[in-house]
Amino acid sequence: MTIDRPDIRLVATHGVPSAGALQREYERTLERQRERYGPAKATLDAAAWLARYGDPKRFDAWLNGHSPQEQLAILEWLEQRNKNPPKGRGDE
Repeated sequence: MTIDRPDIRLVATHGVPSAGALQREYERTLERQRERYGPAKATLDAAAWLARYGDPKRFDAWLNGHSPQEQLAILEWLEQRNKNPPKGRGDE
């Protein structure tokens, strides 16, 4: 999800980027990583747990907190996971 913000070029003393500039760059980097690799493992683990928990309202509320692209990736991952359940630990 890209948040439109004015490109305010605040620079602290001696040319060190401001906290705001660093935060915007960090958010752009995360967005590029999500586009390239998909949702984070922790996000997918949370999706699996919530799906297993069996509370559709809670799952929907959690899912709505993600971008449309991430929602689609999460739902596709869950669908694929249901077709090919993980082997090994019983709590997955």
